[in-house]
Amino acid sequence: MADLMADPLGGASTPERAREQSDSAGEAATQEGAGEAAADAEVEALELETEAPLPDIPSREAVGAVLKALTPFVGECLPAHRGLLKVRITIVGPTGAVASTVVDNGEGDPKGCIDAVVGVAAFPRFKRPTFTVGYPFRL
Repeated sequence: MADLMADPLGGASTPERAREQSDSAGEAATQEGAGEAAADAEVEALELETEAPLPDIPSREAVGAVLKALTPFVGECLPAHRGLLKVRITIVGPTGAVASTVVDNGEGDPKGCIDAVVGVAAFPRFKRPTFTVGYPFRL
């Protein structure tokens, strides 16, 4: 009863007992952390083993699928334009991010708008440092 009265919340009543509880909690946390780290390392190793080698450049289909999905948004940059709007896009290989765009034809100055729209595209990664593709957006 004296132990309960010393610490009514059920904690350690002596410094030795507190140290024992702390040590066992620390051990459990260390074991749990080591287990998580081992599991993370195992998952990462598995991903590296199953990851296919990068192609030299992205496939035509992959590039077309990404850009086709952007067509309605590019159209909003030039609402009065009808027909093809040719844009050259440079993609960075290691990241798949867009490095730059060049509008080959079009009315007005849509470059800022097209940069903003196409600039958020994410392409599959590839080996070459960069790859430039010409794409005709049909508006």
